[in-house]
Amino acid sequence: MTPIIIPKQPAWGTLDVDSNGNLFIGGVNIFSGQISCVRSSNAKNGGVRPTFDQTTRVNLGGDIVFDGGINGVGLSGQIFLAVDRSGTSTNNNVYMLASVQPTGASNGTDVMFVRSTDGGRTFSAPYRINDDPINHNKSHWFGTLSVAPNGRIDAVWLDTQNAANNTDSQLFYSYSVDGGNTWSPNVAVSNSFNPFLGYPNQNKMGDYMTIVSDNTGGNVAYCATFNLEEDIYYVRVAPETP
Repeated sequence: MTPIIIPKQPAWGTLDVDSNGNLFIGGVNIFSGQISCVRSSNAKNGGVRPTFDQTTRVNLGGDIVFDGGINGVGLSGQIFLAVDRSGTSTNNNVYMLASVQPTGASNGTDVMFVRSTDGGRTFSAPYRINDDPINHNKSHWFGTLSVAPNGRIDAVWLDTQNAANNTDSQLFYSYSVDGGNTWSPNVAVSNSFNPFLGYPNQNKMGDYMTIVSDNTGGNVAYCATFNLEEDIYYVRVAPETP
C-alpha cells in the first residue's frame, strides 16, 4: 500500500497490537511536543485502507529531549508502547514509557510510565520508575519496556545516578508483576561507562535501545563503551528468584 498520514503525526515512537488485532502507535509530534496514542481497528484487514479511529493525548510527566541532553545531538530516548497479551487480568492493557525531562525542569530526565486499561481511551497519571531521590542533574535515559507472555513488564534504561560527574552511565533494570501499579527496586546490571567515548562524525550514541521479554526474563541489546568505542552488547535481565 502507499503510505498514509497518521493523525497527530507520531514520531520517535513504537507500535504494538492487542489480542484482537487492534493496532496502537505511540509517539510524539516533533513540532508541538504532544505525546499521543493512536489506534487503528482495521489495520489488521488487508482488504481495506487503514483508518485511525481513536487518538488520545498522553501525559508522561515531561517532554522528549532532543539535541541538548546527555546524548549530544541525539534523543535522550524515544516513546515506547507495548500491549499485554497474557490472557490474564491485565490482558490488553496498553503501556507507554519514555525518558522525559520532567515538567518544569531545565535538565535531566526520568523514566516515566503510564498505562491504559480501556483500550487506549484514557491513561493513568505518569509514574516515575527510577527510584533514586529526585535530582535534575541526573539522567535516566534510553528508557524502554517490554511485556512478557505472562504479563510481567520489564523496563531498562541507562542511568547516571551513581556518577559523580553526572554523565558516566550504567544499565539499570526494574520490573512489575501487577500491571504497572508497583515496580521492583532498581538494580544496576552493568558496569559504568563513559557515553561520550567513540563519538563518530555525529556526536550521539544512537537514539534508543530495546528489550524483548519471555516468561522468565528479558533480552536486552544496548550500546556501551567498555572497549573505549561504541559497541552493541547483549545482557539478560530477570526478576530475583527466591
